[in-house]
Amino acid sequence: MEKTLWFFAEGKQQRGPASAQLIKERIKAGKVTTKTLVWRDGMPTWQQLKDTELYDQIFVPKSPKIDDLPPPPPPPTKPLIQEVTKKPVPEQPEKQKAETTQKNLEDSENASTPRSSRSHRPKVPTKPKGEKKDLETIEQKESKIANKS
Repeated sequence: MEKTLWFFAEGKQQRGPASAQLIKERIKAGKVTTKTLVWRDGMPTWQQLKDTELYDQIFVPKSPKIDDLPPPPPPPTKPLIQEVTKKPVPEQPEKQKAETTQKNLEDSENASTPRSSRSHRPKVPTKPKGEKKDLETIEQKESKIANKS
């Protein structure tokens, strides 16, 4: 706490000069409250303790300085997550890789498609049949509206 000396009213008597630490002890003893009048050199009048910087010095906790903080814990010596070891996949000749990939594709396609629809699937239409006519009709309507204006 700062070295500023304070005067304070205790009952009907003026006390001081006193450090902030002594006033804090008087607060703990119940002799001084936040409504107690205090004064220090440089203040124009006596004020309630709660309205001065003395209140912050006594009641507001200060953040510790970086130098006062304990050092951080050391880093872990073992990894927090163990690595999963992968077994190397034996090399396959290029032709065998292509055959395996093709077979896997066919197997996945067959598994997801019901047996009854595997032989003849209808082609997926690129556009619904009536869509072009509807678009032309809308374009024609827009053109007519534009021509009227």
